[in-house]
Order: sequence, then C-alpha cells, then structure tokens
Amino acid sequence: RCPYEGRIYSLKLECGKQYPDQPPKVSFVTKINLSGVTAAGELDSRVFKILTNWKREYSIKTILTEIKRSMTSKENSKLPQPPDGTTYV
Repeated sequence: RCPYEGRIYSLKLECGKQYPDQPPKVSFVTKINLSGVTAAGELDSRVFKILTNWKREYSIKTILTEIKRSMTSKENSKLPQPPDGTTYV
C-alpha cells in the first residue's frame, strides 16, 4: 500500500500553442509530497525527464503514466502526505 492510494488528486495541464511539439505545463492543484514536485506543485523537469526530452509522439497519457510510476517508486512509498483535500494557493 502506498501513501497515495485512496486519495484523489487534481492536476492542471496547460497545453500552449506549440503543443504537441512542446510539453504541456503540469502542476498539482491538490497538495502532494512527491519527489519532483516543487513547493508550488509544479512538475520539476529535472526529475520528470519526459518534460525535458519531450517528443511529439508523447501525450498527456505519457505524462500521467510517469507520475503514476513515480508515485509507486520505492523512494516515494513512505513519504508523509499533507492532509487530504489541501490545495496549493
């Protein structure tokens, strides 16, 4: 069981005019303690390399799959989480 199980997370995805040639901007609305998510809730491209190495063939599903993979990684499996339902300002 991971600390994210049973919780609902809201994300904000902004696809600019250059999408799908450029990656969307992705941030969590719901607070989360996860490696690669900044204090403002944004995905850090230094950790989520898919954003740095973006290819036109990638999709939003590709990003969501990477987030899910990170949530189930051993390094994130024991991180304490903010109270359920809290959001970034």
